[in-house]
Amino acid sequence: MPAIGEAVILIPGFMGSRLKRRVDDQVVWLDPEWNLLHLAEAVDHLTLSGPDDARLLSDDILERVPLGAFSPPVYTPLLDFLTDPALGPGYRPENVFRFPYDWRLSVEEAAYSLDSKIGKWSSAFSSSRPFVLLAHSYGGLVAAHALLTGNHASARTALLVTFGVPFGGLVKTLAAIKSTGEIDDLPFPPLHLGRMIGNWPGAYDLMPYRPASGMVLDARGKPGDAASVGISIPNFDLDLARASRGRLSAHLSAPPGAPGPRPLPVPVRSIYGAGIATPASVEVDETGRFTVGSSDEGDGTCPVVSALDFGSDVPNGRRVYPVPYGHHVSLVRHPQSFHYLRTELKYGASERFVVIAALRANLFPAGTTNEIMVEVRDADGNGLLNHCARKITTDPKLALTRQESAVEPAARERYLFKMPRSSTLVTIRIPELPSNVQPAPIRLFSAI
Repeated sequence: MPAIGEAVILIPGFMGSRLKRRVDDQVVWLDPEWNLLHLAEAVDHLTLSGPDDARLLSDDILERVPLGAFSPPVYTPLLDFLTDPALGPGYRPENVFRFPYDWRLSVEEAAYSLDSKIGKWSSAFSSSRPFVLLAHSYGGLVAAHALLTGNHASARTALLVTFGVPFGGLVKTLAAIKSTGEIDDLPFPPLHLGRMIGNWPGAYDLMPYRPASGMVLDARGKPGDAASVGISIPNFDLDLARASRGRLSAHLSAPPGAPGPRPLPVPVRSIYGAGIATPASVEVDETGRFTVGSSDEGDGTCPVVSALDFGSDVPNGRRVYPVPYGHHVSLVRHPQSFHYLRTELKYGASERFVVIAALRANLFPAGTTNEIMVEVRDADGNGLLNHCARKITTDPKLALTRQESAVEPAARERYLFKMPRSSTLVTIRIPELPSNVQPAPIRLFSAI
């Protein structure tokens, strides 16, 4: 039986809910075969004709990407884990709720709908706070808005768990509007994708909105937001950007003079990825065009600085759980994420220490550069590297080069090396910490 909450609400991320036509139930998002055969029609339906465009409705989350016999899972492993009494927390299947929504619309509209659903669903439970909210990516912004502005969410939620949620915004949506970047595995050319994304209010709600984040810089190098730095490119709608900044600043920003974002009224556990090249900054020039800078401090979509840009009003309510080399989409099915969920939801506990040593990838050709990421934190997510020694041995001997994190130097570091020709064992020990939290040895195998 779960230790926290009686029920779970799964809130998918941007593009994580299915959209279909009201007139004939034809799935428009996502049916890759239909999308490719009817590209113009699909683009027309996904492009909003106005604020009252009701041609599409959302009826379910995307459990899998529908690709015939090969349909890679999206949320199916997480749904199975939640109801597994042995490996997972064991929620009753009827108590695992799904919240599909039209992610093209503003975060306010989705949050209002979520809050209404929470009010409706809560009548079936006896406890005052029956719900655990599990939110992926954009779904975390929807949850945050509902918790801060709704009539039911904050009073009926026991815990918010997020996966790669960009509390501080994403640069990747700006790159997609510019049509220089693609969102993985979508059946639309970049030009169509940029035109559609530039038309969706929800896409602008994903952009950085607080200048303090430093992710968006104007031509003078001054931090700003997407609406204030002079962006002038095709597909970018300044009015939508200004409207987004207004609603995000009103609901998510702290009061004037207070540092950081507005604290959430429930405990929050942020599961996030690091170690993957991620669009992390935008520099605008005098013409309104911009360049996108990349950093490996992210999950490929969400920068670490954005995933950490949140607070909680609850004492000890803010905890962060890293997933080394965790990709944005796979965070919701990653074994390390399931480990954190099991500890929190099944046992009602937190990790006393988070100590991880993870290899970027095995079977690299001999002589190519590889790396091992090391994370050392206490229960509150505070880094312990400044207080702990690292004893690293390799058999046979291997030269390692240490590189500290640019974002969390006290918590995360990497060791770079050239892949050896022979099998090599890497053992990392933190002498100051208990034996039961020491990371497992890593065996290196080079590709033949």
